Amino acid sequence: MIFDSQLLGRGAIVAKHMGRVREYSWALASQVYGHGTWPLDDAVVIAAAAQVGLSTAEFTDDLRDPATASEIERNCLNAVADGVFGTPTLRIEDRLFWGNDRLPLVRHHLQRIRGGRA
Repeated sequence: MIFDSQLLGRGAIVAKHMGRVREYSWALASQVYGHGTWPLDDAVVIAAAAQVGLSTAEFTDDLRDPATASEIERNCLNAVADGVFGTPTLRIEDRLFWGNDRLPLVRHHLQRIRGGRA
């Protein structure tokens, strides 16, 4: 089975709209990294939504809604326009940080803008 990044993106967008993207993302990551679930398909994505208390009927409808796919496209176009060129890319205020090796710089920047508080 081919990795379906669009499915994962649509799931994240729907969970965000439903107010539970953080919990949903942790549930899905737990399935992959904690339980070795693979491949990721509609059933796994929907099960992660159910695990965090989202309505599976609403989640499934929105997951398959063409507007959700359109939102992914808009997000990608906006990211390119903002200068994003890889993952992970973190935007903090007007600065972009690209790559895992930049995470210490992200922490330093956050401390600086918070007045030294981590």
